[in-house]
Amino acid sequence: MKHPTREVGLMLSRRSLLISLSAAALIGGFAGLGLARAADKTIKVGINLPFTGADAHDAELIKDGALLAIDEANAQGGVAGYKIEVLLLDDGTATAG
Repeated sequence: MKHPTREVGLMLSRRSLLISLSAAALIGGFAGLGLARAADKTIKVGINLPFTGADAHDAELIKDGALLAIDEANAQGGVAGYKIEVLLLDDGTATAG
């Protein structure tokens, strides 16, 4: 017999882990950007997620985690002195879950 509370806890743990890993990968990916110099000191980052359809809820959680990490990085001076600007894109998944 499955224990419903345990399943919910595991789902939340996996979701939290996914959000944390996504944010870490996003921020960690900018470690070597000190070589490229732009006049406006802004890096545009695209986030392509299924904001519609069966995975929309999870996509919102991932987006929120990424935006939180980016806001925190920008508040501390950006990444290698560059501010991060986010461009959101819905990948068009339209199937309902």
